[in-house]
Amino acid sequence: MRRRAERGRLLVGAAGVLTIAMAACSSGDRLQPRIETISPESGDVAGGDPVTIVVRDFADDFTVDLPEVEFGGHPSLSITALFRDTVVATTPRAGAAGPVDVDVRGTAMPHSARRASGFTYTGTPQFPFITALSPPIGPVGTEVDVQGQFFSPTPMENVVRFNGIAAPIIASSATSILTVVPGGATSGPVNVEVVGVPSNDVPFIVSGPRITDLSPAFADYGDAVTITGEDFSPNPSDNIVRFHGTLAAVTASTATTIDTNVPAECITGPVTVEVAGLVSNEVWFCLGSLSTPPPTPTLISLSPPSGPAGASVTITGSDFSSTPSENVVRLSGLRAAATAASPGTLTVDVPSAATTGPVTVSVGGREATGSLSYTVTSPPPPPPAISALYADAGTVWDSVWIDGIEFDADPTNLRVEFDGEPARISSSADTSILVTVPLTSTGLVTVERGGQTSAGVPFTFTGPPAGMGTVDFFGRTFPIPGDRVIYVIDTSGSMFFTFGSYVDRFGNTVTGTRLELVQDRLISSIQALPGTARFNIFRYACNNSSWSSQTDPADAANKASAETWILGMMAFGGTGTGPAVSSALQERQNETVLLVSDGQPNCGASGTLGHTCVILNANDQDAVIHTFGISASGRFREFLEEIARNTNGSYTDIVP
Repeated sequence: MRRRAERGRLLVGAAGVLTIAMAACSSGDRLQPRIETISPESGDVAGGDPVTIVVRDFADDFTVDLPEVEFGGHPSLSITALFRDTVVATTPRAGAAGPVDVDVRGTAMPHSARRASGFTYTGTPQFPFITALSPPIGPVGTEVDVQGQFFSPTPMENVVRFNGIAAPIIASSATSILTVVPGGATSGPVNVEVVGVPSNDVPFIVSGPRITDLSPAFADYGDAVTITGEDFSPNPSDNIVRFHGTLAAVTASTATTIDTNVPAECITGPVTVEVAGLVSNEVWFCLGSLSTPPPTPTLISLSPPSGPAGASVTITGSDFSSTPSENVVRLSGLRAAATAASPGTLTVDVPSAATTGPVTVSVGGREATGSLSYTVTSPPPPPPAISALYADAGTVWDSVWIDGIEFDADPTNLRVEFDGEPARISSSADTSILVTVPLTSTGLVTVERGGQTSAGVPFTFTGPPAGMGTVDFFGRTFPIPGDRVIYVIDTSGSMFFTFGSYVDRFGNTVTGTRLELVQDRLISSIQALPGTARFNIFRYACNNSSWSSQTDPADAANKASAETWILGMMAFGGTGTGPAVSSALQERQNETVLLVSDGQPNCGASGTLGHTCVILNANDQDAVIHTFGISASGRFREFLEEIARNTNGSYTDIVP
């Protein structure tokens, strides 16, 4: 049976084949779509000229379904319908003067019209122009050759972005830029900026699976976790799931969900899915339980206390796990494999790259108390060595590949610093590391592994991204993606302690409490915000409250209101850092948080691990969190550094 449609509708035959009917014409005398007029027929290579195009015998009604329009194979910048058969299309940039084909393609119906050499570009190009991407599709980490003209042979003068994410540049010439798809990139336009002059956009598809949610995102060893996303494989064995690098068994899967269990030996960190060699984005997972935690393990002794790398040693203590892989042991910062375990003893092998240093143990994310050290008597291994940076200049949040030797495939065994500022490590191997440039200054890049640090390699920090706003706080300048910033201020009881002397915003040397210092610096920061910015303030102890229900414009009236509210802050109660930052992150349009605290969190979540997870799980918009520690040390300082590092923020010490 055949069902016929009228003009412009689909014909569905018995075999399910779709065809197009045009005004009751038979297949033999059907009219073909054609471009009747193009006006004007020429324009400048810079693009931006409106061109009116009339198309006849087209099935689509342009006022209902806008077509796609291309000039010389490049899509129009904007398209507006005038009538059912007439559109105004803005010309894109062209790489050279001369005639180009004009194509109009239907979006509701699969048909098109072309006029060969229908439009002529005039003038001489003086701007960067992309002609092709090779390849035009690939996962994060793919090398891409950006082909075109008017690029700079000096790599640091070119900025390549994949859908807004800056990419590292390996090499460049006037007609080619070799780059790498950066971490966090999604499908969208690729463009090049040369000394502030932008190019045209060319689409790139970031292939591979994508994670959108973990449920739950906070669980213990063996607990079931459902991963939600896209482009997974319906065949469970085709999906490779890792919890911070540790493989997890997949029990069931569809194209959008994966059922798995928290593997033994994993620790708090990112979860990824790999399908057919393509690796997904990272989504944070927290190991532990939101209920009352089990006892904290303790360290008592180490036998023997010295020996060569590769030797077997026994750690005596309490509250270890009887499952060896559930005990995370590190020696001088390097992961050491546990070969046997009981609640009171652990047998581990000293890592081959270990050097003399402290021994630490964590069980289910709980750090053991006590202090042990192991002395390595064998010759030390070679230190890490950097051979090259790709690239050797850039701004904050750029991705940079580091090549060298004696690195480590486990990112947790490494620490990368840019002029002393720790950088977030996206991935690592024995000879390469992918990092994100932190807020830093021009200086040396170093890699540290197991207490050994490489020689520094120069890196030029080019300052905040061009055109991005900034905020000043505690003597540092921070770029603001967007126009919003939220301050989160610890007002727990210890903020009443005396800080010491400092110079206040009026230029006077005064002695005050920690809270008085923060109040002074906070008022100064807000007063300096430009009128185009928006801001809000949260104060917290075990509970938290905010100056406003949303980020408000930084006008004179709001600045005055905020100053009054700030001066009314009082110090009392515990420290609920996680819930406070989580509350601040509920405004999804905000992308910058400035967190100030003077003590380890002690309410609202279980330990520093619990507070870390509360914050990172709430950060759906990938906001940058800059942290400030007042007289911070030990695990508290590590907590603030970890929050900053995992959100591409920076940590600042506040000391007298």
